[in-house]
Amino acid sequence: MRLTKLGAVCQIIMGQSPPSTTYNNKSQGLPFFQGKTDFSEKYPSVRVWCDSPKKIAEKGDILMSVRAPVGPVNIADQPCAVGRGICAIRPSKEVITDYLFYVLRSKEQEIAARGLGSTFQAINKDAVASIEIPLASLSEQQRIVSKLERADKLKHLRQQSIEEDKKYLLSLFFEISGNKTYPHEPISKHVLKTETVDPRKKPKEIFKYVDIAGIDSHQGVIKE
Repeated sequence: MRLTKLGAVCQIIMGQSPPSTTYNNKSQGLPFFQGKTDFSEKYPSVRVWCDSPKKIAEKGDILMSVRAPVGPVNIADQPCAVGRGICAIRPSKEVITDYLFYVLRSKEQEIAARGLGSTFQAINKDAVASIEIPLASLSEQQRIVSKLERADKLKHLRQQSIEEDKKYLLSLFFEISGNKTYPHEPISKHVLKTETVDPRKKPKEIFKYVDIAGIDSHQGVIKE
């Protein structure tokens, strides 16, 4: 593995905004991305189209926000027009798109520090091209991507589980209360002490808790 500058293994295409008269919301032309507001976790969300784009990113290009904020990245999952708030980074055959995505995402704070401007940060083409990345063999890149994709999947499953737990707790509360309205009070009024503990760091300690299954949903009490 060696360090190399982004410009040595990728083509950098700075975005350019066409006249606003070319924008539409009728799916005419190419999806048009203007900045971080169009990004999701990995692929951008289409809100606007452009029928006369100035600069175009191809499917598989990395899209980087280059104007307030500087650094966040997504992957173009289809050909798209890019405005001046974005640059397209087109990997050569030496770089796997997903590998480059994870590398740049890990360097987001470092890239943000390259931004210029006291009130409105931006980064230019030369600064993007000079970003150093670790370049591994293609087989090693793929191995790294596979591991990171598994980690991302686990993270999403945990987040989904947390959201489902929240929904279940809310529905359980309404079932217990019969949808009655009760006065709201801060939980601190009824709790003597709160503490955040990671059980993995204290494997020998015993932690007491009440499982949802241990609550009688009809009487609103903890089962014996």
